[in-house]
Amino acid sequence: MSAQLQTITVTSRLRLGPQRGRMRVAWALTLLSWALSSCESHEAHEEDPRAEACEHLAQGPAKALTAGVDDASAVDVSAGHTRFDLALGDVAGAKGGVAKFSVAAAGDWMVALSEDAKLAVVGPNGAVIAPESSLPGGPTCSAAKVIHTYELGVGSHLLRFGPGSSAAVNLVIEAAAHTEP
Repeated sequence: MSAQLQTITVTSRLRLGPQRGRMRVAWALTLLSWALSSCESHEAHEEDPRAEACEHLAQGPAKALTAGVDDASAVDVSAGHTRFDLALGDVAGAKGGVAKFSVAAAGDWMVALSEDAKLAVVGPNGAVIAPESSLPGGPTCSAAKVIHTYELGVGSHLLRFGPGSSAAVNLVIEAAAHTEP
């Protein structure tokens, strides 16, 4: 037993008697257990950022947006730990649109999509960035049809969707190493 818990036990017994002291210690241990379990859950996501992307894609929190029709009207999807429900408009006789994502720390970033929509990521210099990997969500992540991983530098990136047949796509962007945008 830690020194802090021993102090709580001794202090509680002296002031409140043995019964109330035990109740307070039990309550303190319950709160401590709850806090530690929350930390373990977060640490598990830090070990597997893909699991966190899948969780947010399935459970949100969600923000509904309509994709821009061109680069100048791109909607911002930079908020972390958020699912963006992106409505796609008419582009070249099909569905598509543009979103933008700002990166403050260079590194690997995952883009989890609910649809296997055509996606081109364009860097701050205007060059298209090829994905390092593209994996299906699989049985442990049924909300994701595909999870792309890109190496992104610092700056504003465009996400160009389409042309395709999907009128909407849900997306979550997570740092592969738990770095915030």
